[in-house]
Amino acid sequence: MGIKHEDVKVSGDVGRASEWNKDHKIDSPVDFDKNEAISFVVENRTDFPAGPVVGQIIYRTDLDQSYIWNGTGWLNITKKSELVVASDGSGDYTTIEAAITYLTNGGKILVKRGTYTPAEMSANKYLNLVNGLTIEGIGTDTIISFTQADNKIYFNANGKHNITVKNLKIQFNADESKAGQIIFDIQSASFIHVERCTMDAGAMDFYDNVYKIDNSTADIWIEHNIDNISTAFGWLGGATAAVYRFHVNYNNIKSSNFEPEYWNDSYFMYNRGDINLAFGHTNNCYIIGNYLYLNDLGFAASSKYNIISQNYSSNLYLEAECNYNNCCNNIIDNNVYDFGTGNTVANNTIF
Repeated sequence: MGIKHEDVKVSGDVGRASEWNKDHKIDSPVDFDKNEAISFVVENRTDFPAGPVVGQIIYRTDLDQSYIWNGTGWLNITKKSELVVASDGSGDYTTIEAAITYLTNGGKILVKRGTYTPAEMSANKYLNLVNGLTIEGIGTDTIISFTQADNKIYFNANGKHNITVKNLKIQFNADESKAGQIIFDIQSASFIHVERCTMDAGAMDFYDNVYKIDNSTADIWIEHNIDNISTAFGWLGGATAAVYRFHVNYNNIKSSNFEPEYWNDSYFMYNRGDINLAFGHTNNCYIIGNYLYLNDLGFAASSKYNIISQNYSSNLYLEAECNYNNCCNNIIDNNVYDFGTGNTVANNTIF
């Protein structure tokens, strides 16, 4: 940085005394009037300098990372897109909610072995998920344990998109006296993946929504999960008009009543569970290879153009105005009841 004179341009030039009274200009990328750096570049290096001072900033070109010396070590100040959460302090954070707060624009949170008990991130909501976020554990050794109370939402993805939650054990000490609980709020959400998670409420039943949807929910994948939670209300409920592209496959579902409604262009395949399964207003869906033990599989009025095949259930019902479905190659313990029109019912094994 230097000072330039209007007439004396080069170091060593000689000028008259009167010329030195003319304007002097700062030749520098610093604007002292605005107290700001202009086109300022920090030091670029491929190693850490010796003898740093507190506040010194460098950019490691070999690592594509920026660091500041805090007096005891070099602190990485580059915004990360992937974080590690570890309860023993060996990661970037010790809590999942702190990592979510950091990743405001999405990213990946890797949760190491341990038990994590999230605090509420906002009123009645525990984990407020953000767009483009992945939370991934290492399986049943990564335990997310929630403290239950009335009207709580545990994973809040309401209005969010492109979120994945996988490889976690989600644990509750379920209490039937707690009302209005939602495990995953996916209302007005899309491209939500819940994969390879185990949900466990112990010996008690969970009497509210496992997944809460609405008419704007679309493109949902719930696959390869073990659901040890019974619910008398909505395992995946809340729609009152057509919803599209649900993929509920390869799950073990404990829920005693499951009533998917208004599904279109969706898949319910190769699930197992001690459940009564009743579809309503369901169109162009594939219900294939599900094992319902000795419970019923039913389709209510206005369910049309569905493929219903290779399922095992006690009874199979096609109610009045349940029309033009293909119901073939199922194993039925008692009987198939067809009250609709134009259904293809063939090659079913009935004991």
